[in-house]
Amino acid sequence: TDPASTVDDVVVDEEEGDTVDNTIVTVQQPRSPIRTRARSQLAATALSPFCKLPNAELEIALMSLVLEAPEHCVDMAWTVYNTLLRHEVIIPKDYRESLVARERDAWRDARISEKTSWDANQIYTWAWLPKGRKAIGNRWVFDLKKDVNGAILRYKARLVAQGFSQVPGLDFDMTFSPVLRITTIRVLLHLTCVRNWKTRQLDVPTAFLISEIEEGREIYMRCPEGFTPPEPGMVMLLRKSLYGLRQSSRLYWLHMDAFLKEVGFVRSEVDQCLYTIED
Repeated sequence: TDPASTVDDVVVDEEEGDTVDNTIVTVQQPRSPIRTRARSQLAATALSPFCKLPNAELEIALMSLVLEAPEHCVDMAWTVYNTLLRHEVIIPKDYRESLVARERDAWRDARISEKTSWDANQIYTWAWLPKGRKAIGNRWVFDLKKDVNGAILRYKARLVAQGFSQVPGLDFDMTFSPVLRITTIRVLLHLTCVRNWKTRQLDVPTAFLISEIEEGREIYMRCPEGFTPPEPGMVMLLRKSLYGLRQSSRLYWLHMDAFLKEVGFVRSEVDQCLYTIED
C-alpha cells in the first residue's frame, strides 16, 4: 500500500478462461476520501470485466470482495458492489459524457424531449450576431427523477443558459420576483383542515419556457451542443425565457400574474403570490 496515493487504485487481473474464483482484485489505501460519484466512475471503468458475468456469479464475486476488503476499503468495496450489481446510474457532467454513458440511450431520449419542448414553445430563432454584441453561453445539465423508494422515474436533461455572462442594462434590467410566504401556506393548510376543503396540486412542465422576453430586448446565445444552425456561425436569438437567465423567474411570475387576472383571480395585497376567486 502506498500511503501517498491520492485516489482509490483498483486493479483487476483476469486471465482469459479464468473463473470468478481466480479473479484477483486489489484495492490500495487512499490518502483521503473521495466523493461517491468519483468512486462509482472509477469502479465502473476498472471493474468492467465483472459486467460480463451472470448475475448469480456476479453477486457471489462482489460479496466476497466486500467481505474480504480491509476495513479502510469497505466503502470502496460497497461502491463497486452497488455500481455493478445494482446498476447505479452515473449522472453525466456534460453533453459529451451523456454520449458515452452506459445509459446513453436514455439520456439521448431526455435531450430529445428537451429539444421538443423548445420547438413547441418556439424558444428561439436563428440569427447572425450583431457587431459589438456578445452571445451568452449555455450547457446541458442532467439529473434523475426518483420516487420515495429511490427508483428511477425519469431521466432529465435541461439546457441552461449561463446567465452570469449576461450584461446588466443590455440583456436584463429587473430580476425581482416574489416568493410565497411560509405563513400563507400554513394558514391555507389550516383552513383546508378546518373547513374540509379539497386541495389540488399542479405541475407546469418546463415552466420558464412559456414566458416571453421583454419587448425590445434582444438576447443572443451561442449554438448549444446537439443543435445544428442553418449556416455555420449563426447564433440563437431568444424569443422566450430560458432556465439560467437572470430575469427568468421574474418573467414567469409576470406571465402567470397576467394569466390569473385574465381568468378572474384577484391578487392578495398581503402576499403577492396568493390569488383568490369567487364562485
